[in-house]
Amino acid sequence: MFERFQRYFLPGISDRTLLRIRWVGSGLLILSHFIILYVSVPVGVSVMLASDFICVPYAIRKGYWDIFTVITIYSIINITRLLTL
Repeated sequence: MFERFQRYFLPGISDRTLLRIRWVGSGLLILSHFIILYVSVPVGVSVMLASDFICVPYAIRKGYWDIFTVITIYSIINITRLLTL
């Protein structure tokens, strides 16, 4: 079931492009930790959510469902954190 979904997910975007987008997402994740520690928690959490959403398409295309699950759990935690600030 998941194989069929991941094969047709974002059909117009190449794997190489998704890989580059994931690199940007990983860079934003590192930047978000710095922002949380030294600048502002709400801004840092927002950047972290953006990096999570950027990395999700690569995880789905490659079938990394464990990474997708972890990103989803952390996104729920981050959204809850944003709502309680």
